[in-house]
Amino acid sequence: MKLIEFSVTNFRSIIKTNKMKLFNYNTLVGKNNEGKSNILKALSVALFSVNYLGGLPIQRMGDRYNWEKDFPISLQSKKQGYTTFKLNFELNYDEINYFLDNFGIKTNSNISIEINYGPENRPEIKILNKKKDAFQKNQRNILKYISDNISINYIPSIRTKDRIMKTIDTIISEELETIENDQDYIDAQNQINQKQQDLLNEIAAKVQQPLSRFLPNVKSVEIKIEADMIRGRYRRNLPFSFMVDDGALTDIENKGDGVKSLAALAMLQDKFSKKNSIIAIEEPESHLHPGAMHELCEVLKKISDANQVIITTHNPVFVIRERPSANIIINDNKAEPAKDLKEVRNILGIQISDNLSNAELVLVVEGKTDKKILQNILPKMSKVIKSALTNGRFTIQDIDGASNLSHRLSHLNMELYNYYVLLDDDEEAKNAFGKAEENKLISTKDCTFVKCPGKREAEFEDLINPDIYSKMICEDYGVNIEDKKLKFKGKEKWSNRLKKTFESDGKQWKEDLKSVIKMKVSECIINHNGEIFIPQYKIPIDSMISSLEKRLQK
Repeated sequence: MKLIEFSVTNFRSIIKTNKMKLFNYNTLVGKNNEGKSNILKALSVALFSVNYLGGLPIQRMGDRYNWEKDFPISLQSKKQGYTTFKLNFELNYDEINYFLDNFGIKTNSNISIEINYGPENRPEIKILNKKKDAFQKNQRNILKYISDNISINYIPSIRTKDRIMKTIDTIISEELETIENDQDYIDAQNQINQKQQDLLNEIAAKVQQPLSRFLPNVKSVEIKIEADMIRGRYRRNLPFSFMVDDGALTDIENKGDGVKSLAALAMLQDKFSKKNSIIAIEEPESHLHPGAMHELCEVLKKISDANQVIITTHNPVFVIRERPSANIIINDNKAEPAKDLKEVRNILGIQISDNLSNAELVLVVEGKTDKKILQNILPKMSKVIKSALTNGRFTIQDIDGASNLSHRLSHLNMELYNYYVLLDDDEEAKNAFGKAEENKLISTKDCTFVKCPGKREAEFEDLINPDIYSKMICEDYGVNIEDKKLKFKGKEKWSNRLKKTFESDGKQWKEDLKSVIKMKVSECIINHNGEIFIPQYKIPIDSMISSLEKRLQK
């Protein structure tokens, strides 16, 4: 079961939201005091209401609604009006069959619920699906089923000690629920329960005798702990020790707010409970060192593989680039999904350069000649890329050497760009990639290396058929690279082979000559009408084009 849509009307500063589509990972972005936190609070209140109406134990409930606090103050003068929450849950195949077998309801894949609160603070609920009579008849059981299958962990931005420890306690309690069907646990529990009941029976017998003297009608006294309460005593309100050694072994209650928040999130990564959790976090960047933000972003993405994560943020690191509509913009007391990343940039106040204003994807290359060549040949190799280049959705940027990779990717990351990287297959590029990967700026799926089978190292020019530029080098520099006996046919990368070829022909080589020749080679390529790549070396370029097309077609 999964919550796929949510909307709220008249809750605190939020007058109305459109239906917010919820994915496995959503962000709420907006200026301060626009109501981002109130959206998360509204979601927490709505799910508490489902728990309450489904009859779940009070220990598992969260935020309660209070009309005087939660209904917009500007609308309270007449002591009337309603706060309305709407939730749309998606059922999987097994859950649809469960509804048919247990409630006799043949439904599609969704359950839609509306909850209304007035000044009396009593929730009124409607199930909005067709066959309303059947749903209303089974309403309490349906709500309990939802509560049993979805939980919410709400972590506010003001992370007081009590609030964070309550979150950790709730997670531990839910995890302990997973052993309640284990037979060894049940047998041990029954033994404990019997010993408790034997003692309670003795207490009851002691109470009955003096009590019957004063009340002759008293025939017996029984003292019992309800079964649900017995179960709950083993996993709720338990004193537990949670020690963290970060240089000093200390109870987590005495650690900083950042450590507590990360501990709660770490516990949500690999839950034993099969229940779908909605993790709602206000400003996860709060109390964190800037260097830890990329790490936390990776943790949140991992959690969202099996749960739903909804956060509020001011930090571009947490924005979802690959699906702009998963970023919900809160503005003028309303909430709407972003149409594109440009809207998200505007609301976060991110200033970007003019040449990137419409770009959805940036190809990052090492040098100016790489950029010049690719701008010319990629449109010929891909209609998708040609169209994207023409309308500005795709652009190519050079970084003037692999050593600048992390610096440039950091800027693109903060400016909310999707990017792909093409690197030479040499030591400098590999080191640059490793540094960027360590800083959570890039992963293997975001990069292609220009590998050439049989060569120890390679750069972009190694992919190019030498016949295209050999005449130019011979005419301009008096060096013949076509002679197979020359070093130019070796296993080193292109610039090293070119240097040795020049030196073997008795020519002086200067380091700045390399960039001049590369620019002339790019001119030869641009003016060439046929195939430019050596066939056996073309695979990395084809792979890169495939990756770029997939990203542009999303």
